[in-house]
Amino acid sequence: LFTDNITAAEFSGAKVVIFDATAAIDEDYTPLRKTARICEESPQRTPHPVVFHVYPDKACNVSRSAYHVHWKLSALTDFVCEIAEHQPGKLLLMGYKDYSEQLTDLLSEDLIERVIRMRHPDSGNLVIPYHGGTHGSNAFNTCDTVIFLGYPRLNGQEYLQRALAAYGSEKLLQEADEAGQSAPGGEFTGDPQSLPSVQRYTVHHLAAEVEQAIFRSKHRNGNCNSSVEVYFLYPDEEMLKILMSRFPEAHIIQEKEPDCFLTSKAQSRTYRGGKTSRARLMEWLAHPEQWTASTMSVREIKSLLNISDAVWADLLADPEIDAAITKHKILRTRGRNAAWTRSDLSS
Repeated sequence: LFTDNITAAEFSGAKVVIFDATAAIDEDYTPLRKTARICEESPQRTPHPVVFHVYPDKACNVSRSAYHVHWKLSALTDFVCEIAEHQPGKLLLMGYKDYSEQLTDLLSEDLIERVIRMRHPDSGNLVIPYHGGTHGSNAFNTCDTVIFLGYPRLNGQEYLQRALAAYGSEKLLQEADEAGQSAPGGEFTGDPQSLPSVQRYTVHHLAAEVEQAIFRSKHRNGNCNSSVEVYFLYPDEEMLKILMSRFPEAHIIQEKEPDCFLTSKAQSRTYRGGKTSRARLMEWLAHPEQWTASTMSVREIKSLLNISDAVWADLLADPEIDAAITKHKILRTRGRNAAWTRSDLSS
């Protein structure tokens, strides 16, 4: 059951032999453990060098509901662009089917050439990969980088049904009774994720699916010894622990909230239906095409963005504004003729 460390004689009487690389963490096999002959010790796997970039900030949430936040799609697009600037080679982006076409359309032509895409089953268009659409595929085995723009989480009722099949109704009913969430007749009335068994099944399911997605990359090739960079946006902590046990050789890097997320949030802020002064300034800093010249006086900038002197002073004291100025390599002079110069626009 656990990969290839078996002999023909060992299973000579078996009618079915299952080979599954993630069986060790897949709770669907729980009922079989009582009736099937299982390789008790999974063989030592060939080390697969990986680097896990983990973004634990809640602002990086990429659940399906988080996609409803109006700035999230643009922030994710900018995030992929930033990663692509630092990571060479092909990219495997793992998102959601419902948003695959939108995200694909937002990527630049240069970047999209580096993203291995797949056919959308409804439109037939080439789109970024999505969870549930890549199982068994070798199409992504040239990818050096994997970016999770979402996770293969099912709905609560689906997890409840799967947990019932894996652990049995008696165990789940006992947990429901202890939580005071069972009705007469054994019907469950609460949130499925409040049950320990459903929680356990959920994180193991996520870990197994994410591990399979990582192995869609160049590590699918048996002779690959180079590292794969894997990016996790606000991952489930328990899922990550399981993955780290599966990739003990992984190098973990804890990342801060990406600048593009900070910028997108700032640009989206409004006051009485219009963008705030802060949002207007952040957007202007991020888009060089909105500059009327490579050097502009502070007076021109305040007039262009309709920012008062008092608000301007407060904005310059904002650490995020200061970070954006530094990021975009803007040189500032002070005094009566104060001006800003954008170095990437200078001749």
